Amino acid sequence: MLTLSSRHPDEVNDAWDALVASRGLVLDELLARNRSLERATDPKILELRARLGATSRRLSHLTIGGPRDEPPERYLDRLERSRRELDEIERSLALRSREFRIVLEQQRSGLNDVIRELPHGSVLVAYVRYESVAVASGDLPEPTGGGENGSQYLAFVVRAGGTPSAVPLGNAEPISDLVERLRAQIREVSSEPGRSVRHSEESYRTIGSELRRRIWDPLSHYVRGADRVFVVPDGVLNFVDFAALPADGGYIVESSPTIHYLSAERDLVWVEPATRGSGLLVLGGPDFDSAASTFPDVDDTIAEAGVVPSRSVSAPFRGARSSCAKLRSLRFDSLPGSDR
Repeated sequence: MLTLSSRHPDEVNDAWDALVASRGLVLDELLARNRSLERATDPKILELRARLGATSRRLSHLTIGGPRDEPPERYLDRLERSRRELDEIERSLALRSREFRIVLEQQRSGLNDVIRELPHGSVLVAYVRYESVAVASGDLPEPTGGGENGSQYLAFVVRAGGTPSAVPLGNAEPISDLVERLRAQIREVSSEPGRSVRHSEESYRTIGSELRRRIWDPLSHYVRGADRVFVVPDGVLNFVDFAALPADGGYIVESSPTIHYLSAERDLVWVEPATRGSGLLVLGGPDFDSAASTFPDVDDTIAEAGVVPSRSVSAPFRGARSSCAKLRSLRFDSLPGSDR
């Protein structure tokens, strides 16, 4: 689908919709189920939660393992029964738990829901790395390897209220190589603080400009004039600071819209929280290198707010000292101004 969407506009919506449904699915699933059910005390909800976990595992094993030695008809029947059972459990949980119902709604959001939530004047850019295939006569895909096919990068882009487009970015290998060279250059500068600033910036700009030409310039027509750009990276592009890429004698951050990063397109879909907080929690005066409370006069106040005073912990929140000499020597001053 991704191969076809890069060549046929009619395929873009379906391909991107499938990507929206699958992006970050495992982590979202684990987080959402724990968040919505961890505080449940209703015995029926706890029972359904246990059944949900067991059925999910069984369905995963069936899907990944395949029919093995059993007849295909029997395997397909077991697969379908597990899917129906999972749907029934989810429906029962949604009826009993409003939080679970909200989570389920967000997980099932598609491309149309995402586009509907795009703020006015904004653009969504979603990258994806995929294995391209050769398209034979009749648009029938045939597996292939290497050459002009193989690993590719593709960018989906849509303006608020507009029509989605797919922009092919070419082979993944040159892009990955540029990202690694850029990261290596940054590491080199950080390990040699005495190097010439001008030389370091020139090296960064040389590599960064080439990377920008590959992953950002092909989208410039779509993001021009936008107020904000929401970026969903993929693969090695998760390591790229798009705003810090060189552009027009400066950097993208100086000449382009504000860039916001998302883990998945579904992050744009707002779902009403199950519970709403009240009041105001104000934090100030952090002291990163201290385990004891530096402001004992406010301990009673924060205790009333349900916050554990820092003096109750036995070690600094930042953790034990690193075994690395350079990190071990780092110290962080307190910020008394934020307390005042």
